[in-house]
Amino acid sequence: MATITKAGSYIGTGAALNVSIGFIPDYVMICNLSTPAADVWFGGMVAATSLTISGTAAVRVAPNGVTAFAGTPALAGQGFSVGPGLSTNAITYYYVAVQNGPGAA
Repeated sequence: MATITKAGSYIGTGAALNVSIGFIPDYVMICNLSTPAADVWFGGMVAATSLTISGTAAVRVAPNGVTAFAGTPALAGQGFSVGPGLSTNAITYYYVAVQNGPGAA
């Protein structure tokens, strides 16, 4: 079984945004290293929710989660989308995206 992994970063805008990586991942981990607690977000593409770990607290967040790319039809299948909770203006977020299985080449 093939696996595709891509690591990168994006800069938040204060609004939801799309991150184009060339495939829809099965799993995404996003880390904000700018805050003292170094928030870490884990998201699967099955549901529009994410698990955030900040310090010792873990919370499930629905509207600010990680979902399959919500771009135009021409760009569908190219990445993932994040809600405003993962897009604080001028903050750099780092991610690791993984796709497993038959779609991975």
